[in-house]
Amino acid sequence: MENFNSDRIIEKYLDSRLLQEYLAEVIRANNKFNLFSRKLTQIDLRLLVAESLIPVELDWLNDRAFSLLDIGSGWGIPAIPLAMACPRIAITLLERSRKKADFLQLLRQRLKIKANILNLELGQLDDSSKYPIFTMRRVAINIKLVENIGKIATADARLIYFGSQAPQNLFNSIQSIEYKIDHLETRHISKIIF
Repeated sequence: MENFNSDRIIEKYLDSRLLQEYLAEVIRANNKFNLFSRKLTQIDLRLLVAESLIPVELDWLNDRAFSLLDIGSGWGIPAIPLAMACPRIAITLLERSRKKADFLQLLRQRLKIKANILNLELGQLDDSSKYPIFTMRRVAINIKLVENIGKIATADARLIYFGSQAPQNLFNSIQSIEYKIDHLETRHISKIIF
């Protein structure tokens, strides 16, 4: 079991001014558009930002230049914190909801981060687009999703999955880690090789 401290992770990887701008934008948008639970506080959101950076802390991701596709980006977790912490990564956020994709565009402009936002379904991506890294947070893994990722994955592609245990039979290799971050319940993160 790994244990992480959100303050230490945030201090290590993020500019505090940029983090405050991000949290303020997310809270403002949530009050207007109900992007996520209204019960989440700024402290909860800060924990989710720190949790987004666990792949960097584990050295599964770093600031080397490569492409990353975040599937089901929602309001930007984990992709926006990753873009802030690792600006050399060419991050694409894939979000099928127009409202959330528009919010992500606004975030990109206001925070001046390098990211591409696509308002599409995963299956609509051009097969000529190839990604070596994928991230997903709490998106259900099924055979259709794996097939769609496979169409746009490079030969050595990896998926970093925040969620329950990924099904072993759909992948070549899975490295899963149980962890706690601050007071949150035990969680899982997996590095999956296609």
